[in-house]
Amino acid sequence: MAPGFRNKATHCAFLLQSSSRQAFYTECFAVNPTFFPGGNIGNIAVNRTVNNILCSGATPRYLSVGFLIEEGFALADLRQIAAAVSDAARFAEVEIAACDFKVVKRCATGGICLTAACIGELPPDIDLSPENIRCGDKILISGDIGRHAAAVASLNEGEATLFDTISDTASLGDIVHNLLDVCGNDIRVLGLLSERGVGKTIGRLESVCGADIVLDREAIPVTPDVAAVCSRFYTDLLHCSSEGVIIAVIPESLADAALAAMRRSAHGQNATIIGYVAGSQT
Repeated sequence: MAPGFRNKATHCAFLLQSSSRQAFYTECFAVNPTFFPGGNIGNIAVNRTVNNILCSGATPRYLSVGFLIEEGFALADLRQIAAAVSDAARFAEVEIAACDFKVVKRCATGGICLTAACIGELPPDIDLSPENIRCGDKILISGDIGRHAAAVASLNEGEATLFDTISDTASLGDIVHNLLDVCGNDIRVLGLLSERGVGKTIGRLESVCGADIVLDREAIPVTPDVAAVCSRFYTDLLHCSSEGVIIAVIPESLADAALAAMRRSAHGQNATIIGYVAGSQT
């Protein structure tokens, strides 16, 4: 068993009972390419799973990871991915409580697929939902967008050496905990930009809350290299995935304090306000 995988060869993980509410999230990962500038499928699996728990307002506690590996998959690559899982979990301060490996004849994507599930503790007074959104609320973004999509696109097109783009995959507990300390249950909702990008994330919020969200596209932070990659490959920045960026909908009265809290975080130094909630949709 690799370092960081501490279920000690038993079939079950034994968890300490908690009196708080719990949040639970699971996802399967088939990432192509398996390795990319700034990370690999292991980083993505842990960070995205943990971040989805964080965006519920919960604190991640226990993680389960499953590996589906094609026969003949390079052992050195497997060790690198397992190390990435362990390192990402340690950085996110979440315990890998259970793990499983299976070898199969064929795995469709890159020779390896992962599943990850996470349990988090949810404070009793936290209830984040798009249904909480109100007219006048501000839309905050924690950092510049599209770095993961740009890193993968430039690699897939064989032009990774032309652009200084690396994935922004990271666990975002520092940002979320700072926001909760400042705003608590006044946070309306948090949204992760991992697969949806800004455009689809905002569209989903609008469909649930029934209001129009007005974005200032010029205010959305983006690095020159990411903009160049998107322009070269005709990709709309608003639909580029970001693995280390969240959107927060915050009451107008708390927006400045929330922005300052984001900027105090290691992963939120480029945070800014990018829009507001207008009236109801017609």
